[in-house]
Amino acid sequence: MKKYGIDAKEKDRRRRSLLHITQKSDETLSEYVNRFEELCESANQPTDDADALAAFTDGLEDDRIRIQMERDRYTSFEELQADLRKWENIVRRPELAEEDRPATRRRINGLEQRQAEPGEERLPEELLQNIINQFAQAVADQLRRGRC
Repeated sequence: MKKYGIDAKEKDRRRRSLLHITQKSDETLSEYVNRFEELCESANQPTDDADALAAFTDGLEDDRIRIQMERDRYTSFEELQADLRKWENIVRRPELAEEDRPATRRRINGLEQRQAEPGEERLPEELLQNIINQFAQAVADQLRRGRC
C-alpha cells in the first residue's frame, strides 16, 4: 500500500467511511451514486463487494426506495443501479402532475377517488391498497424478468 501513497490506517479509515455512507438530504440519486463510486475508488474497494453494496442500499435517504432495494441481493453495482432507476421511477411517479400521468394511472386515481353510489358496496380501503400493491409488485417482477 505504501507504494500507492496509502498506508494501512488510511485504507481502513476510507473503508469505514465507505461502509457508513449515507445519502445527503440535498443529494440526488445520481450524485449519491457518483460519490459512492469515488469512495470505493479511494478506498481501493470494488463497487461489486457485497458489504459495499449493502452499505450503499442502507444509506439511501428515501425509505420507499430503500425498502424496495433491500428485498434483493445484488451481485454487481450495475444490477443495483438498474433496479435503483426502476424503483426511483415507480416511487416518484405519483409525484408527477395530474396531466403528466399516464391515462391508466389517471383512471385508477379516478376509481380510487370516486364515491360509492347509494346501495353500491365499496371495497375496504385496506383491501384496495393491497390489490394495488400486489399488482405493482407483479408488474415490477415482470419488468425485472424482462417480460414487458
